[in-house]
Amino acid sequence: MSDATKRALDDAIRAHVADESSGFVTAWALVAGVMDDPDADVRSEWPDGQPGYITVGLAASLGEMTKVRGNE
Repeated sequence: MSDATKRALDDAIRAHVADESSGFVTAWALVAGVMDDPDADVRSEWPDGQPGYITVGLAASLGEMTKVRGNE
């Protein structure tokens, strides 16, 4: 992902959260399924400089949220 695209994504995520809640973004992670590339079915991105443990924690939280919603 280019630096310009990553900056635009970061800006969009922060703007969306600001529009939808009174909170603010402290960290984010994006996971996307890719259907047209047989060598990569899942891709992920996170902000430069974000510690790995934060990204892993967000991914683990997503897994737990999915279980709670009954979508295992």
